[in-house]
Amino acid sequence: MKSALLVWIALCGAVLAQATVAEGADLCALWRVDSGVAVQFGRSVQRIRADDLVAEAATVIDAGVQLFDWDGRLLQTRGALAHMNEHQWDLAEPPLRWAKAALPLRVRMLQKESLTLPHRDGVLWVRGAEAQLAVAPAAVRESAGYGLGDTHEVVRITPWSLRISADVLVVGSGPQVLRVLRGGAAEPLHWSPGGDDHLGGFPWSVPPLLADFGAAGPTLVLGDARSGMLALYRKLETNLEPVQVLRVEGGLIATALFERAGERHLLVLRTRKIGLVEQLEILKSSRLPLELMDYPLQADGLLPRSPRARIKAFVPVTFSVNNDLRAVALNAAVFMTERSLLLAGDDGRVLRHTQERGPAQEVAALGPGRTLDPLGAVQLGAAWVFGWRASANGGKDRVLSLPMGDL
Repeated sequence: MKSALLVWIALCGAVLAQATVAEGADLCALWRVDSGVAVQFGRSVQRIRADDLVAEAATVIDAGVQLFDWDGRLLQTRGALAHMNEHQWDLAEPPLRWAKAALPLRVRMLQKESLTLPHRDGVLWVRGAEAQLAVAPAAVRESAGYGLGDTHEVVRITPWSLRISADVLVVGSGPQVLRVLRGGAAEPLHWSPGGDDHLGGFPWSVPPLLADFGAAGPTLVLGDARSGMLALYRKLETNLEPVQVLRVEGGLIATALFERAGERHLLVLRTRKIGLVEQLEILKSSRLPLELMDYPLQADGLLPRSPRARIKAFVPVTFSVNNDLRAVALNAAVFMTERSLLLAGDDGRVLRHTQERGPAQEVAALGPGRTLDPLGAVQLGAAWVFGWRASANGGKDRVLSLPMGDL
């Protein structure tokens, strides 16, 4: 289904077209795949093609599937793990046991000729008949109430894994990151942010980024929320040291690789240093100051010491407390280019912030609703694809595309 809405923007005289490319109930996840974007509605997965932004027919996830690859390809877990009849790995027992009534867990497992599975002790790396256990450092989060009847909760954080090459796997759990060589021991990367990730006392983790840096090749980008440390790694087969380390002042929110007209940029989203006074201001206003920094890649694939552009804005946030664990959530969809920071709040207005002085410009109207993943917009060519839950029509979930134009 594809319906278009033309939005006239009086402030800048531009015409932008937003489109609904998929809709349904219970939009669980949206993520990039090689051929476009994959979307999960409940127990079904469908692809949105990159060339024309058209959604393909949905594939229903069988009730017996407990795990499936985030590339949208299914893996059965009834005694064996099978990849759509192309490959099959027989395991003595499931690596982890999940509640049968729960939605299937989406993790990155199929990585070309190998398979990685979350295991009780880390990550299981399977290549044909060969299986190797990459033991990851235990990462747990505990909470306890103050009343007599409150329970003590322990949550184990599932390690993430990225396949760098046929012989190299990187596994992360909490602030610790390990390199695993095929048939070899796991060794920690020279990465020492220190302590648990948090922003002003609120838990926050910066997702790892594995991106194509052009002539420099595949690059792993790790970021630490609290210290603002940013580290780039290459040639991990032989090198545990980062090729470059930057520190941004304040707290790190997210990183993204952006490409336009053949030029690549590492976009870094940060907030200012949050002390006690800043915490009180944020709690009072329910707004978090953001700054987008643009680092154009140099010819050697490294970043300049200082960003080429800085764009500031405020994003609405929500705070919550569960026993003694605090949490913060962004209340707007975030879109980033090398020269614009766009935010879409609950009123559906997409506001563009730039380096120019003056108020933000409204460049599109999505209709009242809320974002399903504030930082989950995916760049497909010259458009963003993202999830939006409309307030009207029974709160139906939609996957929208929004062209970048000259933003």
